[in-house]
Amino acid sequence: MSDYLPPMSPTDDATPALPPLPPGDGTWAALGHLCFFVVGVVGPAIILLTKGKTSELVRDQAVEALNFQITALIGFVVATVLFFVAIGPYLVFTVYVGGGLLTIPAALAAYRGERYRYPIALKIIT
Repeated sequence: MSDYLPPMSPTDDATPALPPLPPGDGTWAALGHLCFFVVGVVGPAIILLTKGKTSELVRDQAVEALNFQITALIGFVVATVLFFVAIGPYLVFTVYVGGGLLTIPAALAAYRGERYRYPIALKIIT
């Protein structure tokens, strides 16, 4: 007997396959995150109150996006208050760019049906 094991194919890995998503759920979950760039807190709230009632993934990701966007809104308010101090303009830029950089991987993961958690977000809505 030989101790040779054939190489694993990409389908043989130990990671379980994700269950198939119902049509549109990944899109709605991703849109909740992407509202950061357009309508802010209002978008995930509307998605949570409408589509979130019928899909657990959409509800989970809308709550996560809403919590993150409330956290970013608090950051914008603090930066606006400090705007007349030398550091204020830099804080506004940092909050917007940092929020955008965190939002893109969140939207991609949600679109694939994964439950994404932001590394920095207050847990206000549960």
